[in-house]
Amino acid sequence: MATQGCSSIAKGVTEAVLEQDQNSYKRQCHVYGAPFDGLNQNWSNQNPYENRELRLLVIHGAGDYPSGYADAMSFALAQRMGLTRVDARPRKLELNRIDTGVNNGGSGRSLGQLNVSRFRNAQDNRQLLVFELSWTDIAAADKAELAFDESTAMTSQRVSVNRQLKEMVNMHASDPMIYMGPTGDQIRESVETATCLMTQSSWQQLQPEGVFDCQNYHQKTFSHEVNYAVITHSMGSRIIIDVIQGAAERGESGQGFNPAFKDKVLNIYMLSNQLQLFQLGRPAPEATMNDSEYCLAKGTHADNRLVKQTRLVSITDPNDLFSYTVPQSFVDDYIDPRLCPSLVNVVTEVAAPINLLGLARVAEPMAAHKSYFTDTKVLDVIVFGLNGALTSDDGHEACQWHDVVN
Repeated sequence: MATQGCSSIAKGVTEAVLEQDQNSYKRQCHVYGAPFDGLNQNWSNQNPYENRELRLLVIHGAGDYPSGYADAMSFALAQRMGLTRVDARPRKLELNRIDTGVNNGGSGRSLGQLNVSRFRNAQDNRQLLVFELSWTDIAAADKAELAFDESTAMTSQRVSVNRQLKEMVNMHASDPMIYMGPTGDQIRESVETATCLMTQSSWQQLQPEGVFDCQNYHQKTFSHEVNYAVITHSMGSRIIIDVIQGAAERGESGQGFNPAFKDKVLNIYMLSNQLQLFQLGRPAPEATMNDSEYCLAKGTHADNRLVKQTRLVSITDPNDLFSYTVPQSFVDDYIDPRLCPSLVNVVTEVAAPINLLGLARVAEPMAAHKSYFTDTKVLDVIVFGLNGALTSDDGHEACQWHDVVN
């Protein structure tokens, strides 16, 4: 009884110290870049009677992400944007090869799942479509080669902490290797298909039993204003940039990127960015002219740009072992100038560090890597831009802004 009592007291003291530290610690945040807007710009300060629509593509990174992984984030974003109505029946699509379109149960090679949720306001003139892509199944066959390492025969010989670390390695470190091999073509094709559907299909066309051939489909003008944005996590940042730069290098404007993009700003929110990691050992883009030739209104090659502006918003936790802030030199050297890129870095703690009895401060590595989708500061930055960063909310200090100028 004495031993149990001492154990309980020690546990209680430890939990009290940890809880007190969590409550008193305010997470830090810094923003480096020019002022920027968030998703809410698509209908703030606009005619309240106009019909406007925002389409958001979500691309996960390394790890196991079954369909529905972005649901909590989608509802939180919609709530911040004043969208209180959600469709009871989201579209759940099985993606096949581009040349077979989308055909649930068809004979084409599977390219993952695409869940599309629709949020609207009470007046029914503001609409958010969230395209949540899960390409986990594409990498599953390759990961099966590691199945024995996770069997009872092997895991029973590991101590608990090392077992968890080995599972993390098998789950997360394997995907980058898979992506750099032949399977990477399928993953990029999955994103190309999802991007095509996001930019070229109507809500009514997104039916599981329907067939939508993106490769041969020509963009029809929507009856209302439509804008687009992308949210990526970890290696998802590399995937979307590879897809967009591939379209630029091929000179294509129809494969998911219709001509309307030349006059639009595309925001890409890169959570736990890994662009630099996947650039190692790879050549720079083929374009040789500077971005002013493509991006200025009277630039000599303005007709060859893919997007009016691609705003890269890198959001990283400094304690995230898998994430990197992006220097401007990287954008200058490795992002295709036909994307007309601009850069913002948001460095914020998504996992509150824990005080280990006053000996050291530690942030749990996986929490620092996977908590972006539900972190209030991250959500505020995505929706409200710099204004969201400069507010102080639950557990976060207001960000310190460093205006980076040329």
